[in-house]
Amino acid sequence: MKKITSILISFIILSSCSTYKATVSQHEDLDYGAMKVTPEWNYIDHKGAKKLVKGIGLISGGLYGYTNETTLNGKTYTGFENAAPWGIIGYIGGAIITSVIFQKENPNKTIFNISQSDKWLNEFNQSTGNNYLLNSKNMDNTLVLIPQSNVEALRYEYKLLEEDLKRSSPTTNFQTLKNWEIKLTKEFSYLPADELNNLKNLIAKSKEELADKELKVYAREIEQLANEEESLATIERLRRNSQDMLYAASNGAKNEYKNTTQEKINRVLKVIVSGEQKKLSAYGNELVDLETINSSIPVIDKKLSDYKGNSDVDTYYTLLNSKVSNLLSINRTKIETKINGLNELKQLDGFKNKYISNVSNDLLEVQEANQLLQKREKDIIEYNNRVRQNAFVSASKSDFNTDGLYNAELFDNIYRGHFENIEIGREDVFFLGVMEQYLRAYGEQCPNYLPDDKVRIMELVCSEFLITEDFYTGIEKSRECIDWEWDWTGLYARPDLYNAKLELERNNEGNGLRNWIEMLSDDNYMGNSVDLYHKAQGLIMDMARIFKLNSCDSKALRRFEENLKLFALNKPAIRMQEDGIYETVKKYGGPTGPQDFAKLINDLVADQAKTWMINRYIRGSISGVSVLSTDKKGRPVIIKANYRFSGLIGSEGWVKIVFEDGLPNSIYFWDFPSNGKTPNSSIVVSYAQGKYSK
Repeated sequence: MKKITSILISFIILSSCSTYKATVSQHEDLDYGAMKVTPEWNYIDHKGAKKLVKGIGLISGGLYGYTNETTLNGKTYTGFENAAPWGIIGYIGGAIITSVIFQKENPNKTIFNISQSDKWLNEFNQSTGNNYLLNSKNMDNTLVLIPQSNVEALRYEYKLLEEDLKRSSPTTNFQTLKNWEIKLTKEFSYLPADELNNLKNLIAKSKEELADKELKVYAREIEQLANEEESLATIERLRRNSQDMLYAASNGAKNEYKNTTQEKINRVLKVIVSGEQKKLSAYGNELVDLETINSSIPVIDKKLSDYKGNSDVDTYYTLLNSKVSNLLSINRTKIETKINGLNELKQLDGFKNKYISNVSNDLLEVQEANQLLQKREKDIIEYNNRVRQNAFVSASKSDFNTDGLYNAELFDNIYRGHFENIEIGREDVFFLGVMEQYLRAYGEQCPNYLPDDKVRIMELVCSEFLITEDFYTGIEKSRECIDWEWDWTGLYARPDLYNAKLELERNNEGNGLRNWIEMLSDDNYMGNSVDLYHKAQGLIMDMARIFKLNSCDSKALRRFEENLKLFALNKPAIRMQEDGIYETVKKYGGPTGPQDFAKLINDLVADQAKTWMINRYIRGSISGVSVLSTDKKGRPVIIKANYRFSGLIGSEGWVKIVFEDGLPNSIYFWDFPSNGKTPNSSIVVSYAQGKYSK
């Protein structure tokens, strides 16, 4: 019975020890094997143990009753008769012990408190078989743990450093200690706080000692350098390398190093300056001498400018400036004559780069030379502007009026016979449209000016349809043309021009399918399709105006027709020597100075909007104008802005204008950002003529 009871008690004690187990609800892996954990106590319900305790009580009681006698009310019970009541008593005893030892779950006891850190860590290590050390406790009831083996490895490395620094000639240098300072914020930050502080103090103390030693080595190296220009590079390299040492070194070592360095620099500079002064004294008083001095100054500055403040260096620069001033004074008349004889802006830049680009602008004589250059620059700009405007006025005088037309530049190039400037090919579907629309527009608006041998303008019309009807209602669902025939449009044309159009169509019969396939295979197919629609609409608008700008029987219109025919037939043009306004504008490029870009963009977008299918541009809605890049003359290369419109989808978009040589060249809209639109030539001309200048 005693043995059984002792077994029962031992089991109870062992079982009751682990009712609440140390576990982790969340964890985060940190560097160097450390982890941040959120500890908790997890309740363990020992259901099996409870049953076993009761069973042991039952068996213990039964065995006791079976092996002993019990006398009750004069009657003696033995064997199984005595075992039954004692077994019940043992079971009840086991139940009582279970209720006392195996406590019910208490939610409050599952909550971890930071004061339980050591107890929790001990039990956690025992239950997991790990050996973590506590690195830090956090206010949010989290702990940072690190394996003891990792800490021991850090301690071993720390010990090696400590032993090396105790030697009279340690292998550890100053830079190594700098690297150790970085380690203190990383892996070594997981050392216990007292050990970490000891390590910090050791490094701080050793840094000063090593800095002093290494600065003395640097100072000896500097002392042994030759007094020549090449030594400055070595000194500067050592100075850069010693910056951190100077912060850590003792004041004595620091001052000794600085004094040694400065003395060597002074001796080297004295040698360099002496050589430069000899060169300076050898110069004469001609402009060529000024040119030589000006070109040599960058080399001199590279040697000496960082050492201004040194008495020898300052003396040299005083002599140099005096020489430059004298040369400019002596040659003042020659300089003024040279500048006034220059006729191009780039020549002014050349003069400045040659004689005064590197000399000091603080010199009065240099300021006077710059004033002469600025005055001449102003005169040249004014002259160029007059030439520019005269060229524009002259080029604007034309018997053929294309002002405001969507395709003004194209029509002007055809009229002048400048086929090399035409950006579309005769096989282009758009040029076929130009031919067709011009013939129809002339036939409709100028029928009385056609010759007696005029010919009919024919068109293909459907002669037979395949009609599909609904089976039940008989209502037409669709129709498809299955046969075509030529029919008269009711309009006439000049026979030579009409025949040229027919010849062009015959030559391009095989290109239709190819052009269609190329358009479909283009990544920007949708944008190109929309653009083709815009061009077609623009062409229709042009044909409605061209005969209002030019009379039907004008010689200029007749010349346009002749060259239109010659271009279609791939024959030489009837060429004018004079450039038109559109070519002239490109020759001179865009204007400089402040421009009203909002007004320019408004006009360009409003012109484009004339051919929009659905959206309607709201005039004057341009906002957020931004010049994204400029060229060397300060003119825009890319401008972007926002605008508003009324339409089915959205109400605001952006537009980007790309310039070439200062002139608008392409327009890109937000809905088809890869599809460049050609700006209205007349607006481009107005911009070039300065009509948008502020």
